[in-house]
Amino acid sequence: MTLTEIATYLASLGIGTLQVDLFTHFMPPAPDFCITVYAYGGRTSPDVWKMGESHVQREYPRIHVEVRGVAEDADTPEAKIKDIYRLLSMTAPTLLSGTQYWTITPLQPPFPVKKDDNQRYIFACNFEIFKEVTA
Repeated sequence: MTLTEIATYLASLGIGTLQVDLFTHFMPPAPDFCITVYAYGGRTSPDVWKMGESHVQREYPRIHVEVRGVAEDADTPEAKIKDIYRLLSMTAPTLLSGTQYWTITPLQPPFPVKKDDNQRYIFACNFEIFKEVTA
């Protein structure tokens, strides 16, 4: 699954620790400082339009990465999302859990999302991934 592969990859780059401060699918209420990787709709593969293809061979899923800081600290989560932006955009073609990833492209620079009810700033960035289809 793309989210698990990307989160594991981020952990291997020293961005966080899985299930400690680096999560997928949802942002838990604690810890205050954490990173979450979400999936959202990507774009269709050109393979879809080829007559006679038995299956789609590549896909372009998109992910949304959020970083939340401790109360009243905007600098730390902003710096962390910029690190993620830089590291993911520099990813060379690689295998993640046996799946070929060709590119991870940021769709815009990191941006502030909001300040939550606990006064914690959240910053985010969106990426489009070009990879082989996984079963």
